[in-house]
Amino acid sequence: ASDDAGSGPWTYTDDRGTTITLDSPPTRVVAQSSLAAGLKDLGVDVVGVFGPLKRADGSLDPQAAGLDPDAITDVTAGGEYGSLDLEKLASLKPDLIVTNMYLPPELWYINDATAKKAVKLAPILAVDFQGDSVIESIEDVQELGAQLGADLDSAEVAKGRADFEAVSKRLTDVGARLGDREVLVVSGTKDLFYAADP
Repeated sequence: ASDDAGSGPWTYTDDRGTTITLDSPPTRVVAQSSLAAGLKDLGVDVVGVFGPLKRADGSLDPQAAGLDPDAITDVTAGGEYGSLDLEKLASLKPDLIVTNMYLPPELWYINDATAKKAVKLAPILAVDFQGDSVIESIEDVQELGAQLGADLDSAEVAKGRADFEAVSKRLTDVGARLGDREVLVVSGTKDLFYAADP
């Protein structure tokens, strides 16, 4: 984190209402991959990630866009969804573990059994994306990023904001051309086909 994070005690109340207090601002953060990518866009580096990072062909997963998978430790464990490699996680000496929620209070990419063990290594901070628009989700990540030392007035963040606004305009223009047709947003994996909840 940058010097803007300051020194001395650090306190943050997450979207579960859990207040996390540390002796100093966290600098060794392990985060779910899409949140890690969002924090990276704000200039906040993480030491480890969990969740989608690489595709089967070795290419970067779109959820982790902007991360360098060769420069970051992946603590995702094989097997059951939401399992973390606790030995790898412990080796990173994390100050904070960050994930999000789509069905609060369930943590995204951390199952209950793993959370009970992981929280002994570092506090778990959860950001609630349930029902949020894309803009609200971005604002939530920016709020957290600022508390982790991000400079929201930096040239890099301003460029990201301008890029987002340009893409938003392009999408709005596409919507105008579609008129009153209904659109179903989908994504797929090798085995599953997801339809977005509007």
